[in-house]
Amino acid sequence: LKGADDYYNAAKKFEQQGDIQKAKENYTLARDYDCIRFRASSDINKIIVSLANKYQAHLVPTLDLFNANSPNGIVGDNLMIEHLHPNIAGEFLLSESFYKGIVQSKIISPEVNTETVQSYKNFKKTYGYSELDSLIGNHRITNLKYHWPYRDETKEYIDYREIYKPKGKIDSLAFIVMAQQKISLTEAHEYLAEMYRKTGDYLNAYLEYNSLTKMNPYWSLYFRKAGDCLLKMSDLPEALKFYERSTEYGDESFYAHFRAGEICMIKNDFENAIVHFQKAQLNAKKDEKEKTLIKIYQALTYLNRSEDGKVIAAYFKNKSIPVPPRANTLKDYIPLQVKNKVTEAQKLIDAKDYGKATGLLLESLNIKETPVVNRILGELYYRNKDYEKSQQFLGKAYPEFKFDTQFLCSYFMADLAANKLDDAKNTLDQLKKTDPTFPGIIQYQAILKNFNPNNRNLGMEVNR
Repeated sequence: LKGADDYYNAAKKFEQQGDIQKAKENYTLARDYDCIRFRASSDINKIIVSLANKYQAHLVPTLDLFNANSPNGIVGDNLMIEHLHPNIAGEFLLSESFYKGIVQSKIISPEVNTETVQSYKNFKKTYGYSELDSLIGNHRITNLKYHWPYRDETKEYIDYREIYKPKGKIDSLAFIVMAQQKISLTEAHEYLAEMYRKTGDYLNAYLEYNSLTKMNPYWSLYFRKAGDCLLKMSDLPEALKFYERSTEYGDESFYAHFRAGEICMIKNDFENAIVHFQKAQLNAKKDEKEKTLIKIYQALTYLNRSEDGKVIAAYFKNKSIPVPPRANTLKDYIPLQVKNKVTEAQKLIDAKDYGKATGLLLESLNIKETPVVNRILGELYYRNKDYEKSQQFLGKAYPEFKFDTQFLCSYFMADLAANKLDDAKNTLDQLKKTDPTFPGIIQYQAILKNFNPNNRNLGMEVNR
């Protein structure tokens, strides 16, 4: 009678010979005959499928997705820590399989909110762990595999912690945390975050602070410092999230609210800007108080609420308070991670090489999904008369650009071109709310009223 070892060795031999089908069959038998029954064997999986069919339950085929994302369809170290637990990539793939299962089952909603859809790869990049965490994890796993059942310790005992030689500063720090425990993981992240910040490496500093927010989710300081790094990287939407999270956990400082208010002003979200500036005033010194009053006055002016600003004008003894022309500038802030690709794509757009520009922008989404790139892609797809994709990408950009009148014009036209009249009406309502004096509103109302679905070549140049 063959045992698990026999099937495993046979599988390795078949794999080396290139006979992948027989290799998979023998790897499966090795799992099924493993006397340590941590994993579901083939017979158990068959029972699960049978019960799902019998009771019409929604089966999530995680194994199929794992196989599809593994070399030769054989799951190994690419997705697993050892014989049982998924690694980081495996955990995110597992969550993706359940997400897809929920979407396909429609048990929550028949429709997917396209504005919030992100790939699991993007979640993985922004989740909140850094190189330090990965190295510590690798050391712990390697140390684990120096013991039974991975090694026969009765023949030779080797202490990984005594023989490993760290490679570089971060690895040394990771090894000290794991093996010697001279400093805590929090202290190690803090050390690296400050080291990166002082050298102007704001991306890696942000990764350390973001890790700290996951480890200490009620410590507002880490959220604020992460927001500072993101601001330096021109990632305003993400920075705003971190500043606002810092205020949720007791950071009612002038600084956090003022920064959040400034970002809201750039987004033209004047209502929320006023809220933040008013809260900033509660802990403001005299010069800071005057700064916030000027900002509130400007926001009230943009909202056509000059009457509410009279008290502020009186505070300054009716001296002239500067109110710059309202502008849509959020699109000018390109996050550091994708800046080079977006800048090159913009040059290609200027040269009317729209195909290459689209390719570069799609590549940037694999680095980091950003609202500004979704916006540019939506406008490019509209130009190329791919109206469904245009509306899809503009829809993803909408939450960050819904106070940008130029964006709303583009989105309105894309809604119409995609024959989504209800969406077009909602977008037009948002435009009216954002700027009731916008000169193109009457024209857009006429276009919507007289819209002919057989003539969708509307252009985007209507009194913007």
